[in-house]
Amino acid sequence: MIDDDLLKSARKKSRELAKAKQAVDEFLKVKNHSGIEALPLFKKAAGELHRVSHENLLVERLEEECEKLDKRTVETLQRRREELHKLAAEAGWATRRLQDFDFIGCFRLDYRREQVTVKLGSERCNSFNETDGKKVFVRLQQELSKLQSFPFSRDDFFQMVKEALLI
Repeated sequence: MIDDDLLKSARKKSRELAKAKQAVDEFLKVKNHSGIEALPLFKKAAGELHRVSHENLLVERLEEECEKLDKRTVETLQRRREELHKLAAEAGWATRRLQDFDFIGCFRLDYRREQVTVKLGSERCNSFNETDGKKVFVRLQQELSKLQSFPFSRDDFFQMVKEALLI
């Protein structure tokens, strides 16, 4: 979790950056940049930029926090897939884990960070953000229930396939 001191430093840096931007914008508005009227604006802009550029500690701390958060996110997403496979196997569903996606029961699950996209064949059934494997499995069970409750006649299906082959 990002601590309060880091957040305060980030807010302070944001205000300083805004001041530096304002000073540079004022300097850029002057038509004759080599004229005497540009000198105080140039000095002010240069001073603000110099002050902002010398404080790398905040940037380093923010980068460290980003790396930590990214690592925790990757670990959480890894646990999501492991938990999902465990629950599905315990429920008797077929599972297959591949590099970027999984097959759970009749579904293909594509992952993009927190987002899970559920497909049935080439058709997208659902897409949602979830980091908990148990909740993902519940969503899969709901998708399967929807499919099973859909009125679908096997005889009608094969008749449609036969008709499609005639076309």
